[in-house]
Amino acid sequence: MTKNLLARRRDGANPWAVVTTDAEGKVRKSYHDAYGRTTNIIEVVGGSNFSTVFKHTIIGDLTNTTDNVCGNMTNRFGATLTYDEENRLKQYVHGSGTNVFYGYDEGGQRL
Repeated sequence: MTKNLLARRRDGANPWAVVTTDAEGKVRKSYHDAYGRTTNIIEVVGGSNFSTVFKHTIIGDLTNTTDNVCGNMTNRFGATLTYDEENRLKQYVHGSGTNVFYGYDEGGQRL
């Protein structure tokens, strides 16, 4: 919401980045491509960066969104892929609601 926006500036010399700070001091960095599409949003919370990456087709359709908080990705078909701390697929939830869970043995092989 822009009514709570306290500051808006460019992120250094990067012409594709904008940093905003709201009235509560929350910092958000938004990165855009040459077509103006948002490609990455970084929220700075307590000294940590939480990133959400957006991928688009060449014509601008959003194909997936990935966050680094949980390693989750949602693609354009409504499926959500959840990964564990070792970046292994843990759960696949199809847009229709079908859930598939994955487990791994001690050697890291999918069961």
